Amino acid sequence: MRSLRVSIAVAVAAVLAGGALLAAQWSGTCSAAWSDVYVEAVRARGCLDRIGGPLSPGGAVTRAQFVHILAAFLRPEGSEPEGREQASPFTDLGRDSWALPSIRRAYELGWVKGCGNGLFRPDVAITRAEAVVVLDRAFSPAREDAPGEAASVWEQAPASCPPWAAGSVRAALSLGWLTGDPDGDLRLTDPVTLAEACALIWRAAGTWGLAGDLHGVVSLVDPAERAIFLDTAIGDMRVVIPAGAAVFRNGAPSVVDDLKPLDEVFVVNGRGGRRTVVAAWYADDVGIVETADAGSGVLKYVDRNGVAKAVPVPASATVYVQGNLSDLNSVHVGDRVYVVYSSASGCVRMLGVFRMNVSGKVIEVYPEKSVIVGRVTGGGTLSFKVAEESVLYASGVLAGLEGVKRGDFFQGAVDADGNILFMQFFSIAGP
Repeated sequence: MRSLRVSIAVAVAAVLAGGALLAAQWSGTCSAAWSDVYVEAVRARGCLDRIGGPLSPGGAVTRAQFVHILAAFLRPEGSEPEGREQASPFTDLGRDSWALPSIRRAYELGWVKGCGNGLFRPDVAITRAEAVVVLDRAFSPAREDAPGEAASVWEQAPASCPPWAAGSVRAALSLGWLTGDPDGDLRLTDPVTLAEACALIWRAAGTWGLAGDLHGVVSLVDPAERAIFLDTAIGDMRVVIPAGAAVFRNGAPSVVDDLKPLDEVFVVNGRGGRRTVVAAWYADDVGIVETADAGSGVLKYVDRNGVAKAVPVPASATVYVQGNLSDLNSVHVGDRVYVVYSSASGCVRMLGVFRMNVSGKVIEVYPEKSVIVGRVTGGGTLSFKVAEESVLYASGVLAGLEGVKRGDFFQGAVDADGNILFMQFFSIAGP
């Protein structure tokens, strides 16, 4: 039993604290160094293709490479097709440069302005201060800094902060996507490594709601700013939820104000990288099942902190397994369990048990074949079979295949043959 408990505790660290979907997507890199996690997260989006040569996580990134990675990450509309001859906005950037399309578009959008005298210095290593300024322009183009206000922030800041970067650094620090060394040194004049570049881009994108599909646990809710702070596989993130996003909590339509700390949240992007769906699941505690004894009515599980717990489950408690009303006999080792206690008695009031192992977006639905084709998180396309025993929910309501639409976000469990055991679908109204 001890070895089982240790293995489950390890699974909890990767699944709950680190994020089940991201752990699967990154093939176990959640347990690797933070640099590998960020690099693989950005690489999975195809952003490290054709960057002018191989790079290691600790290798310095040039100005051209950084802009190219950022442009590939955000995929700004209006980019010209590859192969079309383009005029260069800088005298040291030739028309045959591999980075010209990205740098030209970044220049047009105001992300980069060059180094003066018509130069860009594409092959020079970009500094942390320069990277922060480019990211600030890309993610918050409407923000205008008051020079006096920006300068006042640096009364106790390192003297190495260039005056031209003060406003951008201030914004990055206040939003939480720029952090320094343990001793507080921001190293603003140091070259940016590939790992640092990926971390800065991902964290900035997560702050502004553009980092792609996210999964994490809520640590704080800021209703006034429509923001939630998530504990994700790649660190804490501040995620802004736009007014038009569809918010669900425990399967029912909800609002940002109703989200609470410890909610497990799945965030989905729509067109243009804008947050469109926020699906939250609440419980007083969350863990991975160790044993479930229906005879004694005791559930043993390991919580998100790796602590083993045993709780009595009275006969009056409601138990759901994969969305179906059930009992402890159907709860198995390794299941993810959500525990809700009664505020009056302190006893377990409800258990929600899930075995979700897949998520993504629906590409096509074939009712006549009882098949759903989806683009899964982490890349790739899979076909799922809807069997007679499959349980489907559409926007929190028990439904059939007719309730599933192209573009729906899904999460659920399938067996080794692709048969759907349990799956939830969230539709987005409008474009």
